[in-house]
Amino acid sequence: RFTPTRRGLSEDTISFVTNDPGRLRLQIPVKGTGVLPTRLSLDLDPAPGSQGQLSGSARPNDEIGLAVYAVEALELTGYGLELSFDMDVLSFMGFDAAGSEEENLLSAAGNALIPSASATGGSVRVEVATESGGGGDVTGDGLLGIVRFRVAETVKTSAEIRLDLGRLQSAGVAVADTLLPNLTVALEIRLLTGDFNFDGTVDITDFFLFADHFGSTDPFFDLSGNGRVDLNDFFIFAGKFGDRLGKIVGSALGDGTTE
Repeated sequence: RFTPTRRGLSEDTISFVTNDPGRLRLQIPVKGTGVLPTRLSLDLDPAPGSQGQLSGSARPNDEIGLAVYAVEALELTGYGLELSFDMDVLSFMGFDAAGSEEENLLSAAGNALIPSASATGGSVRVEVATESGGGGDVTGDGLLGIVRFRVAETVKTSAEIRLDLGRLQSAGVAVADTLLPNLTVALEIRLLTGDFNFDGTVDITDFFLFADHFGSTDPFFDLSGNGRVDLNDFFIFAGKFGDRLGKIVGSALGDGTTE
């Protein structure tokens, strides 16, 4: 079996000694491409460990945590992540290098982490390095961090977050490996009819907001869709009064927060 020992293209020749008088040595050229085995995965489930949950529900003003995991990391010493999101529905809140009940993969070797994260428009860039003199490189599976978002007060009913790129730095390798995972998580934004202030309950506060717009043509308060905020809308609102919307996707928050 021929196995490349380094990244990229490898070429060599395998020689065999034969009992053929006309051809005492047989040479076969072989080549192969060394590919990093590491894969990245996403998880909306706040429980420790990757559950592979790529869809979930949230309501306006909820904070959600999206965990990023590495599988079969090879002699990892640092990494970078790039994500994109629907900025009309979500806002970036920060990055946690570890969860409340789960340490970062690099911390398993006793490394002190240097995390940083920033957002520009609908893109998030995360970088995690280790302090010199730490525990060294890490091979295996584990958490790379949790990217936190908040759901806006919106009438949109869906949003996506995508992991566009991962850069993995391995010990003894000058150039980081670049992964293009093309992973996406889908969020259903759960809206509650009559919850005009997006607090998850149709209550007296929402009634006062409705009353302020009674007689107007504001489409946000026009629950019947007839072009006016009138008695039809009031009866719909009254039927929803007291309804509550529970939180579906929790925030997987932890230590090592970077805002």
